Amino acid sequence: HRVQFHPDKVRPKPRSEWDVEDVCTYLILPETIHDKSIYLECLLGTKDLGPPFQGTFLSQARKTGFETLVRGVLAYYVDRDPCTTYVWIDIFGANQPLLTLRDKDLPSEVQVKREA
Repeated sequence: HRVQFHPDKVRPKPRSEWDVEDVCTYLILPETIHDKSIYLECLLGTKDLGPPFQGTFLSQARKTGFETLVRGVLAYYVDRDPCTTYVWIDIFGANQPLLTLRDKDLPSEVQVKREA
């Protein structure tokens, strides 16, 4: 079957409509796929990275609107000092290249852990 593309029937998806899946697909994976790293490794050295195991770890559904997620986090922490409040959002701290590989492409040690 052929897929026919009709430019007049397509509209770009504004970033305000992106969900967590879009952020992973279009921002995180392109930065991390070649060396199979985590996105936080791309940010090392910035002043915004907190110490390991400090702060709140946040996990969310991949279909959650990303803007909604960020607004919710900001609203929840509105009275906190941004210099000492750390929120670790799992999509940035998880190894997305490994998480998105098909089972047959996974390294054996990851496949064993996934099946456990």
